[in-house]
Amino acid sequence: AREEIGRAYLDATSHAYGGVEGEGISAPGAFEDRVADADLLVHTGDDPGRDILEGSADVAFIGGFSAALAALGKNADVIVLDTTDPQKPKP
Repeated sequence: AREEIGRAYLDATSHAYGGVEGEGISAPGAFEDRVADADLLVHTGDDPGRDILEGSADVAFIGGFSAALAALGKNADVIVLDTTDPQKPKP
């Protein structure tokens, strides 16, 4: 199941955006190559009024990225930083 989630994450994120209108084009494998090279994921949050687990977007991103790494036979450390005070980020 985790490998399926990882593959779905990679399929859903394999797009490139650009041009005058910022249109997305399919770029199979491009993001997968970047994920495969990752040793670390740093995810930041700067809203002191919201816990990271309150919303699904952060969890989907972090979990999807981790599942994608696992599907590629890799793993990486994940650090979630509270950047409410950018001068003093806290894990």
